[in-house]
Amino acid sequence: MARFVQHGDTIDYSPVAAATAGTVVVQNDLIGVVMTDIAAGGKGALGVEGVYEIAKAAEAIAVGEKVWWDGANSRVTKTKGQLTVLAGKAVSAAASGDATVNVLLNEGPSA
Repeated sequence: MARFVQHGDTIDYSPVAAATAGTVVVQNDLIGVVMTDIAAGGKGALGVEGVYEIAKAAEAIAVGEKVWWDGANSRVTKTKGQLTVLAGKAVSAAASGDATVNVLLNEGPSA
């Protein structure tokens, strides 16, 4: 048996410490973006679908490439590492000198 809970483009999120809108949050293999400021212990929305402009490493990224969240440096990279989590796929090309890239969150298998 199942019952509808919510649409799934956002999910409920209750941070331990205050979370600012635009902050990238990783929960195991799920990445999301804080939609509006959330007080510590409060409840707010975490966007887990859609396209977000995210800071990136100094590397060129092509449309369709998988990008990984590098939490140590608070940016995406096209290099999968031991401490990275799949963020999604780039939906715009970005040159190595660009500060950001547009990413379709949680799109594609994590392998």
